[in-house]
Amino acid sequence: MLTRLRRATGVALALACLAAAGCGGAQPLVLRVSPEVKRPEKSVVLFFGDGMDERVMDRMLAAGELPNIKRVFVEGGVRVRNAIGCIPAMTYPNTVALLTGRFPGHTGVTANQRFDRSDLSWTDYITAEAYQRVNQDFHCPTIFETLPEYFTISVQCPTHRGATHSFDNQIETGFGWWLGIHISVDAFVGSCIELVGPAADRVGRWPELITFYFPGLDETAHQYGPDSDLYRQAMVNIDTQVRRVTDALESADLLDRTCLVIVSDHGQLSSRDMRTFDLVAWIAKTRALRIHGGPIPGVDYISRREALDGIDVVAVDGAHRRLAFHLRGPADWKRRPSDDEIARFLDPDGPDGPKPALADLSCVELVCVRDGRDAVRVLSPRGAARIERRVGDSTTLYRIDPPRPGSDPLKLLDDPALAAFAAEGWHASRRWLTATATGEHPDFVPQIAEFFDAANAGDVVVFAAEEYVLATATLGVHGSCRAEDLRIPLFFAGTDMPRGATIEVGRIVDVMPTIVEWLDGAERAGELTFDGRSLLQELRAAD
Repeated sequence: MLTRLRRATGVALALACLAAAGCGGAQPLVLRVSPEVKRPEKSVVLFFGDGMDERVMDRMLAAGELPNIKRVFVEGGVRVRNAIGCIPAMTYPNTVALLTGRFPGHTGVTANQRFDRSDLSWTDYITAEAYQRVNQDFHCPTIFETLPEYFTISVQCPTHRGATHSFDNQIETGFGWWLGIHISVDAFVGSCIELVGPAADRVGRWPELITFYFPGLDETAHQYGPDSDLYRQAMVNIDTQVRRVTDALESADLLDRTCLVIVSDHGQLSSRDMRTFDLVAWIAKTRALRIHGGPIPGVDYISRREALDGIDVVAVDGAHRRLAFHLRGPADWKRRPSDDEIARFLDPDGPDGPKPALADLSCVELVCVRDGRDAVRVLSPRGAARIERRVGDSTTLYRIDPPRPGSDPLKLLDDPALAAFAAEGWHASRRWLTATATGEHPDFVPQIAEFFDAANAGDVVVFAAEEYVLATATLGVHGSCRAEDLRIPLFFAGTDMPRGATIEVGRIVDVMPTIVEWLDGAERAGELTFDGRSLLQELRAAD
């Protein structure tokens, strides 16, 4: 009852805020910067819209509903036409990837929830208690830590380790979040540009990097659907915050030395017409397994081990379109299951048995299983294949079994050029991205090979098919390995970049190395370890 009342109150207040121009969220901002403040030759402002769906954005741009994003980024900058987020298509893996330039398999943040079989701990980052704990759970340096000599500011982003200053605004945004007025939360994030002026005055310099994280758009999609009027209004609100921030920078004579970036982390799909298949319940019934999902009681390893006594599998949901399964080992949780145990989990009765194999279900897009250190088995209703990785001194190469009828889980045979590309054998990561960026499973081959480097990736990972969710879902969902989950908007605008131009491909992990090169030069960017690469030279030469 309280939840329904709170949601109804939130909708009413949100609509009232919209009627009043966003409760002040559309009013111009006043940025006051002392003349004594040192202004850097170059700076970066990053707009990070959580859950900004590329398809909805493009429709709204075409309809003239996002005039500021169109003016600043579409007409005034360079678009990465086929920009791809990280597998899995979820907030926390991609937020960390954005700010480290590393894939989730290398940061260890592989989902919005984390199960660690080494100590049996469970962390749910989508909670008020743990949303900032992510900063403790990865060891790759953030962009803030990579540039410690620079003055950096993070606004509202849960991943902010190493930032000179972080505006978390827990009181101001927490009340709006509790009431469900997510548009007002994003408007408050934009207004924080006014707080940067006093912060710059205190240290005597303007920040080289400011990141604005807008969480309300994603939550609006989850509660009301990406096909709702409220989601569109939340998108308009992001567009408004772009105007407010850029106008404030221009009024302070800072815009002409600033590189502007706008990016998201994943797409959004409406679950209204999707089919729901409770995969955990189906596995528990057909495999006679006891499956646990969610927090694990206990304050230490011993108590948590006792709580999991008798449990065979821990399941980790992922925005309802990806499930990771951790199987208990032959003796305890610290040991991984054997190949035979995984095989029985996938298909307990063999190919001729009465029970269907997990990969044969219509709700399944792909099932992925670690196959040694440098290989992943991929299964689906369309057959099975093996993806391999070959690590060299300077280049890592990837290949997949040549597709053939009955053994083509990625549907490579549907595109003769792509089938021929795969049949050629080994290719570098960026070539796989370029070849598959417009397909149904963009960038899948290199990304899934890197994903299983993480100890907590799971033993079996299941991605949902196009029209399915794998658990009771919110109205907005994501998380699978399909294009609609993974494609993201990505634009750059700067004084030394062309206007109204495009480049063909990029990844969310390319953003950090691009910013580092913009601020500190190619030599510095080349000294660092990234899974992405700088796009700066491509952006400057964009057509």
